[in-house]
Amino acid sequence: MKNTAKKLLVTILAAFLISTALVACVVEPPVEGPESTPAESSSELPPVETEPPVEDTVLSENGAFKYKVVRAQSATKGEMDATSTIVKALKEKTGGEVLASDDWVNEALGYTESEYEILIGKTNREASEKIYSKMRIDDYAVSIVGKKIVIAAFTDEKLNEAVAYFLEKLTEADGKLQLLADDSVIVEADYAIDEVTIGGKELSGFKVVYKNGAAESIKNAAVSITEKLYEYGYNIPAVIDTVAESECEIIVGGTNRGNSAAENDALLAYDYKIYVEGTKVYVLSGSHSDAVNAVVEAFIGKLAGNLKDGKIALDANNTKVDFASDIYKTKQVLLDGVDIKEYNIVYAHNDKQSMMLAEKLCDLVESVCGRRLNLISDSRAYSGDKEIIVGYSKRLTSAAKNIGDKVDGIKDDEYLLFSDGDFIYAGGKLAQKASVTAAMNILYDALENVSDPECTRIELGVKDGKKIGGTKYSIITYNDGDNSYQNIDDRVTILKEYMPDFICFQETQTLHGKSYKGKLGEYDYVLYDNDGTTYNSQPVFWKKDKFECLDSGIKWLSDTPDKRSKYEDSDYIRSFTYAILKDKTTGEEMVIISTHTDYTVTAVPKQTARLVELVEELALRTRPVLILGDFNMRDNSTAYQNMSNACFIDAGRYLSAANPATIDFIFVDITKVVPTDYKVINDHELSKQASDHDPVYAEFLLGFN
Repeated sequence: MKNTAKKLLVTILAAFLISTALVACVVEPPVEGPESTPAESSSELPPVETEPPVEDTVLSENGAFKYKVVRAQSATKGEMDATSTIVKALKEKTGGEVLASDDWVNEALGYTESEYEILIGKTNREASEKIYSKMRIDDYAVSIVGKKIVIAAFTDEKLNEAVAYFLEKLTEADGKLQLLADDSVIVEADYAIDEVTIGGKELSGFKVVYKNGAAESIKNAAVSITEKLYEYGYNIPAVIDTVAESECEIIVGGTNRGNSAAENDALLAYDYKIYVEGTKVYVLSGSHSDAVNAVVEAFIGKLAGNLKDGKIALDANNTKVDFASDIYKTKQVLLDGVDIKEYNIVYAHNDKQSMMLAEKLCDLVESVCGRRLNLISDSRAYSGDKEIIVGYSKRLTSAAKNIGDKVDGIKDDEYLLFSDGDFIYAGGKLAQKASVTAAMNILYDALENVSDPECTRIELGVKDGKKIGGTKYSIITYNDGDNSYQNIDDRVTILKEYMPDFICFQETQTLHGKSYKGKLGEYDYVLYDNDGTTYNSQPVFWKKDKFECLDSGIKWLSDTPDKRSKYEDSDYIRSFTYAILKDKTTGEEMVIISTHTDYTVTAVPKQTARLVELVEELALRTRPVLILGDFNMRDNSTAYQNMSNACFIDAGRYLSAANPATIDFIFVDITKVVPTDYKVINDHELSKQASDHDPVYAEFLLGFN
């Protein structure tokens, strides 16, 4: 491996005296100093700042050791081992005491930075940062910086080499233990890419900067960039923008650096841009994660595309990217004449429904016109901005009290959707869950049916209470009970007393399905063989005179959902049956899903997560979706939370009627379906003998418009 020493001892005067022949032998310039890009109006270079010359450093004289060995407070094991090795070796050489400590500084408690220090690894000292900013991942350094000695490397292996070099180069003469200036070096490794520069500045001293509190996609983007630079041999830190600004930075997304925040906010959801200004490169993107991923790929592409003769050089001329997507349905949306981008969306902080409806609105606005509105809870104080208030919140009793007074005047079964000054309100009275869904569905429909590509005007208009429309349906989920054929008549008796529009069964044999069809003549059904045994299926039944089945199918809860399969930690093959049903009278379409997840602790979370993924992949959520079944889980489990996180709400908890003992659930997509009644049927005289499960009943409302 080729090693080249960066000598720091030459003064600026000596640099001018070195002959041309000698200069050709020096890999790095003898004088280190910040470089700057020439101003656009002038080709003259600014004066180069110089550093003081490096001098021989005396560690001890006549047995008196004046240095302290310092490592980081959060030192790695390799750094701690290196510290121990050096302390032990110095004690043997000097015969005296050698002090060691971490780099913590608290002057009030007497912990101060010493004038004479041997710094091991990445400490918080300026001298350490200075040397590390000049190194790549396989380099190591033993460098004199003023009165400090820096022993640095990014890996334990290279740090061991640095320690060995340091101990080897210590000289003893005339009672002095010293490190000579000529032995102050940065030893470089060989790299596939010789050098990467941005704005003429070598990449080693750069940082990747992103906003404090940035979205996860932005954090991931920053990390992805550092990982790519690591492949080129550079260990570049990713830091938040509360860190002091430095000359050389790769800025990801809107930060407090320059105009990055304003420029980033001006980008539409799927747009992105990259440009270089001096020794800063800006990697900016719209709000959608696809744009964030795309801008990272574009930046990585610029790195690879500018490789020439083993070097990569990015500058203002070869790095500019400005991508504007053409997928938006309209350039502008006006709500009662006001640009929608001026609004924040507000939801009640303790109301899952209004939060989910608000999130859906936020996503929809982003996809329609490329604007990502701020989504905030009403627990945050009113800031004076325009707001779309989703559902009854604290705003109606404070900042938007005039709207609150209007809401108080409507009936319980009515809703409002109107603008009043700086506020838009969508919802009804506090306890009326259906009102906010009804109001928001009008807004959703208007956004989804945009036709003007230049400017879409939406008139809200529901200023007086409007009666909540919609159709009420009923549904039951029922586990057959260990394939108990002799108790089918008992189960049918219970079902006939409720006669729901839909029934979802679990643990149902093929023969059971036919038997139910014969005994419940009003119903039709779909049943798919789950595991090839005909013993464990999840059929969906519906009233045949009322509904038409448009499509149906089965998917398995595994990594191969199109064939009978299971996760390794699932005891049984598990699946779900879906039926897309249409109300023959109203035309309303909905998706009914029956499932039965496993009972092993590790398998159930995987299966519920896979379930919601498959519902999305099948595009079933373009219609109202209900998911029912025996989930073998409790409502405090990770598996249950997977459903909630995907906007599928337990009808029982929604209506404050949940039974904590049940493992059978009715989940609804709360953005389209509103439960109005719920009951675990455990009070029937046949309940205990009909099955080892109690059926669960719910009523729900949909078709609000």
